[in-house]
Amino acid sequence: MGMLDRIRSLFGRKERVVFYPTLSVGPSEAVGHSNYATISDRCRRSGAMRVMDRQISSTKLPSSKEVKGKALSHFTAAHGDEWLYPQYDHYEIETVFDVETYFSRATRAKTALFSKEGYKFVGRKEELVSYIKDRISQIERASGLSFTLALERIARNLIVHSNGYWIKIRNTDASGGLPRRVGNRTLKPVAGYCPAAPETMVAKLDNVGNIVRWKQVTRDDEREFPVDDVIHFYVNKKDGYPFGVPSVTGTIEDIHSLRHIEENVEVLIRKNLFPLMLFRVGTPEKPATVYPDGTSEIDIVQERVADLPLEGSLVIPERYDVKAVGSEGRALRVEGYLDHFKKRVFAGLDVSSVDMGEGQGASRSTADTMSRNLVDIVKFYQMMVQEFVAQKVIRELLLESPFSEDLINSEDGKVELRFKEIDIEAKNAKENHAADLFLKNAITYSEFRDELGRDPLTEEQEKDLWWNKFGKPAALIQAVDESYTGLSQGATNSIAAKNNPSNQHGERGSAKIKNDSAPFVRMNKAPVAYWHNLLKDEFDKRWQKGELKKGEVKDDVFLNYNLAMKDLLVEIRRAVRAGYGFDNGYSVVSKEAERRATRFVDRLRDDLLGRLENLDDGVSPGVAFDALRYRASLIDQMEIAFAYCMAVFKRGQRVGRDIEVVQQDNVCNVCREKLTVISHNDTLGEERLPPFHPGCNCFVKLVDANKG
Repeated sequence: MGMLDRIRSLFGRKERVVFYPTLSVGPSEAVGHSNYATISDRCRRSGAMRVMDRQISSTKLPSSKEVKGKALSHFTAAHGDEWLYPQYDHYEIETVFDVETYFSRATRAKTALFSKEGYKFVGRKEELVSYIKDRISQIERASGLSFTLALERIARNLIVHSNGYWIKIRNTDASGGLPRRVGNRTLKPVAGYCPAAPETMVAKLDNVGNIVRWKQVTRDDEREFPVDDVIHFYVNKKDGYPFGVPSVTGTIEDIHSLRHIEENVEVLIRKNLFPLMLFRVGTPEKPATVYPDGTSEIDIVQERVADLPLEGSLVIPERYDVKAVGSEGRALRVEGYLDHFKKRVFAGLDVSSVDMGEGQGASRSTADTMSRNLVDIVKFYQMMVQEFVAQKVIRELLLESPFSEDLINSEDGKVELRFKEIDIEAKNAKENHAADLFLKNAITYSEFRDELGRDPLTEEQEKDLWWNKFGKPAALIQAVDESYTGLSQGATNSIAAKNNPSNQHGERGSAKIKNDSAPFVRMNKAPVAYWHNLLKDEFDKRWQKGELKKGEVKDDVFLNYNLAMKDLLVEIRRAVRAGYGFDNGYSVVSKEAERRATRFVDRLRDDLLGRLENLDDGVSPGVAFDALRYRASLIDQMEIAFAYCMAVFKRGQRVGRDIEVVQQDNVCNVCREKLTVISHNDTLGEERLPPFHPGCNCFVKLVDANKG
């Protein structure tokens, strides 16, 4: 294979390649992403570049071809290209941001929510996603600015100005990308992104309003950039106007009005904080005296008052009167005006009083509802940033990669920036609803994954699911009988004996009764005892081999008791169905019984962990298990029995019939006085339900409607 053919095979399509004799690419390098960095470096060092040479057909247009808008704009250049300065004063907006607390606080709240949960790059092709991650990491090192901080600055500028800018730094030596041809120009690969202040950016427009060049203007300097070297992020953009309209524009006047009112309130406070002291000198019968030298008694009092220190006092005769004069409640009440303009400012900033720290009197539910608008606004900004990054950043980086354009432009070749859900409660509710639909056969597994916002799983990923790693092995163990072949015969006999011990009733947990009386008593399984003893035998084996360490038993115990709880819940639901039926309230009754059983199993698990941790060295872990063996079997017996009795009682409440506590035979003294009738409207009826003690064979049944 010639060198030209080898290079063509590298890119996977027919192309013309300009190359130099120093370029050498071996067949082993033409394998895709794994060697893209090496290939890129060698192509760059050799000066190689790709030139498109495709056949254009009516069914498939070249992906790199771009078209410009032709619709007329309000801002066009009648005679050649002209520079357009923004119609809104972005410098004033920055000034307002610096001095206005509500504006800056709202911006900080939105920006923090924007970046709170982070982001990730997603796509169907892992090699493309890995390439984008590597290029972003390289750009971060080259530009000295992390991508996360760059996104945070874009978010802040979009919130404040509705515009944001990244200026591209193109450098072949500092980039892992390949040069590419756009029309008759060669573009160097992107090496970094530099955020620019929105108030400094100016656009040059052609005669129909398309941006053809950018310029950054500061107080001391200005610099022009090609349109390909600037990424313009925007929101709230009007057709015919190339910039986004700042969302705070209509709120600035409300902010000014609010501040003017507050200034007047401050003046009012200053004028009325210290009252005016009114001195009355003389009375109608004996007016103020005028002395021969022309001075009056009033002049003397004024001098005395003026000379008094702030803490001083004045003693006067009965002809003098002192009175403090203040607003006395007649001043203008401004609370309503302040509240009105404050609400206008909050509405303009898309925040609520709770978001601004004024949540007095608001409950948690009310506060969540009031903050919903803020979450929706921030999600909108995230959606816009995701779109711009996908179209202006990721796509260009992929075009600079060694992957074929056919792959890049295909549906499988899409790579996106995706922000993680910031509304955790809404996310949980949505995922639970999707899971419920999937479990009820309303949607397929692929649709379920799509509802979660996740890509379909590969075969390797499916092997790592909980069911395949833990659920299926447990189900296989549960499917066979207790003579599980994975255990030795001695261990099998031991488990069988522990789950079905011999007693006065043979190998039953309690006395045998008629099948039509209380079928739940004949337990099909004793799940907690089964898994308890199964783990005990496993720990004993590992301890004998010296493979059991105290610090490694916690995960095994938790997994074991999760499986035990799963099996116990199956038995509890069976008992509830037997006592209550399949009516609408079945699930509610089952949940009550399940919560009670879960508490007992969790306590048993925690007690076992505590005993295992406190075992002395050299003592078999079976000692801890044996101490709790009876308690494990007791949970099986009593919780399943109680679930049935509670279900019968709830059923009686539903149909308005009392229940009767009965016993088939062998009535003990403890139970004899408790064999009574419980009224269906007895609020404490659940506390009088059997079983009353370990091994109790009491049960309940509905009182015959015709009885009595």
